Amino acid sequence: MTPFYRNIEETRPIALHREEIEELVALFSHTPDETVAIKIVYKGRKKSLCFTDLHEIEAQAHLPRTATLDLSITVRRDDQVLRGATFEFYQNITHYQIHSLDAAWLAPMKETLSAFFRRNTPWYAPILKILPLLAPVPILVAGHNAFTSVYEKPVAITLLWSILTLGSILFYGLAYTGKIFPPISICFSGKRE
Repeated sequence: MTPFYRNIEETRPIALHREEIEELVALFSHTPDETVAIKIVYKGRKKSLCFTDLHEIEAQAHLPRTATLDLSITVRRDDQVLRGATFEFYQNITHYQIHSLDAAWLAPMKETLSAFFRRNTPWYAPILKILPLLAPVPILVAGHNAFTSVYEKPVAITLLWSILTLGSILFYGLAYTGKIFPPISICFSGKRE
């Protein structure tokens, strides 16, 4: 039995539209005697769907964005699996595994996928890195000023600091849960739709 060579990676954050999903599948190009099979499992809040053809994605452009999606790509010749990959996009991280009968294929594909994910990193990725470190600062400063101004400052100043405290907490909560700046964002509509 021929051994399979594997490489397991993870990445974050990522933002994909239909074009990038098609580009990702196209990275596993094949010769005329090979076939590529895909399986996409969309996991939305209200329903999950399974696709085995990229053309089915276009018909599902109305689906809401998701942070959970599974994508499996398999390249075969006759009945033998030659290479492929599985991608698991889940909430705030992406795990992917590439596998091949040819060990020499893995290193270039690993670099190609790394470049692909770097290109599709959302603009707010640096914010996601520093947010857990910096977000408590405005909450603590505004909260401290709100409490200390209760007896020393006019009511308007206390109210302003209280609103800033609550606003900072709300912003941090929305950012932390991915409502603002989602770590994983996958959309079946095109970028220009």
